[in-house]
Amino acid sequence: MKLLVILLLALVLLSNAQKGRRSTRRTKKTKKARTTPSPPRDEPERCGPLRARQAITVTDKEGIERTLVCLKHKTDYIWTELDKYFSSLGERVNPAESCSDIAQKNKEAKDGFYWIDSEDLKDKTKVWCDFKTSTGGFMLVGYTDTPISWQLSSNSDPVSPFANPHWSSSFGKVKITEFRVQISTSPDMNDTKADWMYHLSPPRQLSELFINHNGGCSIYYPGIGDIEYVKDLMTDVVVTENFNCSQFGPTYPSKLGWQKMNECFRSPCKQGFAYLSGDSTRYDNYGSFSYSTVSPRSGLIDRSTAFFGCEHGQCCACFGPEGETGDFCSPACQAVNGGTVTKNAYAWFWVRTSPPRKPVWNRCVEFEIKTPEGNMEKHFINARTGIVTKGSCAEKGVPSIIDGVVKVKQTKDLKDLPSIQGLLSYSKDVDKLYLSNGSEWDAIATETQSKKILNRVHVDEKEITNLYKELKQTTNQFEMKIEDLERKIKETHSNILPKSCRDILLRNPNSTSGVYWIKPMPSPYHDAFGVYCDMKTHRGGWTLVYSYTFTNFNDFYSKTNAVTPRPSWPVREANVPVSTTPPLDEWSAGAVDFNLWREIGHEFMVKSNINDWIVCKPNGGSLVGKRNGLIDCKNIKNVAPKCAGLAPNKIAWHKYGPFLSASSVFYDFEHNTEHDWPAHDPCGKRKADHKKGVVNPGGAIFLR
Repeated sequence: MKLLVILLLALVLLSNAQKGRRSTRRTKKTKKARTTPSPPRDEPERCGPLRARQAITVTDKEGIERTLVCLKHKTDYIWTELDKYFSSLGERVNPAESCSDIAQKNKEAKDGFYWIDSEDLKDKTKVWCDFKTSTGGFMLVGYTDTPISWQLSSNSDPVSPFANPHWSSSFGKVKITEFRVQISTSPDMNDTKADWMYHLSPPRQLSELFINHNGGCSIYYPGIGDIEYVKDLMTDVVVTENFNCSQFGPTYPSKLGWQKMNECFRSPCKQGFAYLSGDSTRYDNYGSFSYSTVSPRSGLIDRSTAFFGCEHGQCCACFGPEGETGDFCSPACQAVNGGTVTKNAYAWFWVRTSPPRKPVWNRCVEFEIKTPEGNMEKHFINARTGIVTKGSCAEKGVPSIIDGVVKVKQTKDLKDLPSIQGLLSYSKDVDKLYLSNGSEWDAIATETQSKKILNRVHVDEKEITNLYKELKQTTNQFEMKIEDLERKIKETHSNILPKSCRDILLRNPNSTSGVYWIKPMPSPYHDAFGVYCDMKTHRGGWTLVYSYTFTNFNDFYSKTNAVTPRPSWPVREANVPVSTTPPLDEWSAGAVDFNLWREIGHEFMVKSNINDWIVCKPNGGSLVGKRNGLIDCKNIKNVAPKCAGLAPNKIAWHKYGPFLSASSVFYDFEHNTEHDWPAHDPCGKRKADHKKGVVNPGGAIFLR
């Protein structure tokens, strides 16, 4: 090897010396090309005509010095490694297009950081590549050490599989064909418990990973859709081709939930997808990845074979025994059928731009084999598994195609070839092409016969083209009818949707607590939306319209403490943010549009984890009607230890928000961080007698 390097350098020196003598004849000012390798550097200057045949030394990603020469390849100048056994593809000096590009061109590549560059990236980008799993080529775009998905930030730093959990925001515009989720119970990938991959069809940008009302995902529960199949990478087997959508979370307004997660793939999100920029309030309690070998959808309201993330505020990882199919995970982090649920889990998220091509068969190959009894049986080679199976490609929905032509020296050698129907062979001695019909070889037709066949093919092509146009026109008409029918169904569905959780309970007394869709007002005044229904507390039927926390709970008596966010109810001097985003569980901050409250109900219930629960009916005063006066209230649960069983009897509105009182205040929904403080007193004396030391303090208002 040393001799090879010396010879190459000698050739470079000789060539440059000749070039230098020619240049001297033209002008004495032209300098000779430098051939001595420059000092080691991480990234050399651009290789071009002015640096042709120059040698430099660079340091590769493993810290090893390599000698490169600027050589012309066809029309491009490329820094070329002198050691032919070393591949510089993926180094900073020679970035690849993707990890798949490296896997295809360098079969000896090892897992680690590599440099890539493509038209979809802003600049050269460092990324961790996996070359071991399922023919390799996976790029790491996310790592987390907890199932709590909403707090995982995104930035442009390279994602390491061992430290600094975050999403990458560098690959949002990269088109991917596969998205992969790998779950482990420890930071060691050897403890992986579930590893699966969604094959997307058609490919799409990473920042368009989550979709709704399309690709198998409903308008109410967006997620990862347009899935052709799911492969279990623990066994490297396609486990379902009938899965449509990995439901990520409920539908949220723009810039929240699934749409914010898509945005985090293309630009940094410092706090995670559950937060708005510059706002510390968390607006989402969902965000999960899952699949099912049983059902077309998984997550949220559906069971899963494997699950990672959060739903209804519960965060976990769930999986079944290795190699087994079926559903092992139920909603709200519950295990079924022998599944395992854990809150201590790690996950790696990978993408692949394209799977490396298989070396032999890359389509479904169909042929017939003669049995010992003399019967012909169809067999095919599955393109995904490479396994010969009895049956036909038509059963897999793909055409039967055979790649390649078998070349033989003499015609007599044809008898030694396998009896595969449709196989082509070229015989060199007679210069003819033969086609196997499964039992014997037929010579391809003469030129005259070929012309006749081609003419007939052209006629058939025209007929097929005309039929295609007619079919396309019929299909368009059919699609228009379907769209019209869907619109009518949607309108009908909107008209029959319940107005409140009480309506839902009246229709089905066995309804359980959870998220439901309601439509308090008919179209076109307001669209349907999801709400959380409490179907257990105090006879059930309660619609959650408001959930809140505090701006400074630890210094509760301070003026800087206030209830946040606030509904869109009219108050003159509030300064906390207004919310019109319905909360989908009791501890997710948000509120239903106050203009809809009176359509949902007039009786209200206040829950809190720092104050007693109360249920109130209007008796002159009204919460939903913004009217001062008497209310009939009942204490239904004691939470704070100071007093028990007491309840307010009137409601009043001041310029900072409403408050509930008797002789003094029980609940003060005070929304100003520069005035007063939000009393939550079980004794009704407007003192700081609330329950102390509570994690995630707050409360919620329900209507019935």
